[in-house]
Amino acid sequence: MNDALETAKNCRHYAMCKIDFLGSGVCASGVERRYVSYFPEGRMDLYAALAEQKIAVTKGALDIAASCSLCGKCDYQCYFVTGMRPSRVMKALKTHIAEYLAAGGAVEAAVEDRLLRQLRDIVGDLWASNDRAIALTYSHDSCALAPAKMPAYVVMPDSCEEISAILKLLNGSGTSWVARANGTNVLGAHLDEGVVIDLNRMKEIAFDEKNWCVTVGPGVAAFDLQREAVKRGYRVNVAEPAALVCGSMMNSGILSLFATAYGASADNFVDAHFVAPDGSTFSLNDKDAPNLYSFSWCEQQTPGICTALKVKLHPVNGDEKGVLVPFQGLEEALLFAKECAVRRIGLAVGVLGTEYISSFVAPTQKLAADTRNALEHKLGIACMVLVIGDEYAIESVARMGRPVFDQRLFAALSLGLPSLRSAGWLDLIAELSADAPFSYLNIEGFAELAEAALAPSATQIAQEVDPDLRAFFGAPG
Repeated sequence: MNDALETAKNCRHYAMCKIDFLGSGVCASGVERRYVSYFPEGRMDLYAALAEQKIAVTKGALDIAASCSLCGKCDYQCYFVTGMRPSRVMKALKTHIAEYLAAGGAVEAAVEDRLLRQLRDIVGDLWASNDRAIALTYSHDSCALAPAKMPAYVVMPDSCEEISAILKLLNGSGTSWVARANGTNVLGAHLDEGVVIDLNRMKEIAFDEKNWCVTVGPGVAAFDLQREAVKRGYRVNVAEPAALVCGSMMNSGILSLFATAYGASADNFVDAHFVAPDGSTFSLNDKDAPNLYSFSWCEQQTPGICTALKVKLHPVNGDEKGVLVPFQGLEEALLFAKECAVRRIGLAVGVLGTEYISSFVAPTQKLAADTRNALEHKLGIACMVLVIGDEYAIESVARMGRPVFDQRLFAALSLGLPSLRSAGWLDLIAELSADAPFSYLNIEGFAELAEAALAPSATQIAQEVDPDLRAFFGAPG
């Protein structure tokens, strides 16, 4: 297997290439065309399928390959999250198409049938397709138990009215359908062999700060909503950055670290508007609306497609900080987290393992492994409890008598990771903590000692990444 194919087949389908979380920009063709195939994630799927001869070269495949400018933005995003370099796959896709055409290969044209024409009458010619190069990227997710399902059509509505018209059309033709958000679900719930209704064009965001609410369309990602809320001094309780807000809240509710203060599931929204399977519309505040969060052993039918969600806004105080409380064992950490929750201490409380912490802060797999080893074997940490709160909450944690890694020390560790794995002074930690676990954190001047030993800087941490990416991540190339 060549390197490009291996990279393509290892795409996690996190959809992080669809949001500008690094401020470096998003794939221009993806923003313009919206279909998954035009984003790096989709091109990786397409190249793998073509290289393994699972689908034919289509007109859509030619357009998808040609639309990539090889700008390299996807490398920044994907490398930051997974350590992979998708631009190499983008180049391989272009090469594969060019060599195929040069060898006289035939190009398959999608046939416009009656249902496709009817879908295009509703949404416009650009926003409904049965091209296999487009449908392919909606055919699977990361769930090992969910069989792949190649949809016959993909359609992208832009309004509640268009969704209603689509569902009425599909009901009349007896065609199955499923709504799709960003595809970050790993349960196979958004796969179907009929029509996939991709909601990514519906990106409306309307703030109602007077009532501490914001109304979002079903195409709005958590990161994009959070970014706009923060600009106004608020936060929203949402799922992972690339998850679409309506889909995640309506499908499974929100279970986050902020549930400590903000609640879970239906606590996070005020109202939701739906198009029912028969094409009618309703609001969850209607008297006869279904209870999405009731439980029954019997199989449940979809209530329809959420087309708008009124989400709660939570004011952000200017004195909020975070601390990490280290523990030698999971049980003790869980008890501490429970005590914080029972006492209503903090806005966010969660138990983090060393594997999660290491992979979160380290830019490469090797450095993550070294960091985990240092945390566990040098510092004696099995897990940490993260507590985020205002100055009163942080003071309360301190009064509970546990040593903590504050933001200054965490920054030193994060930017000094290469030094952490080889720092000889870590061998002295056991002696400094002879009286109690982690008591070295309470030694006056320990933060200064750590900074002097680790020499934290963006330049140092950026030296760990591939040479051609170092300038972007903060170091000379």
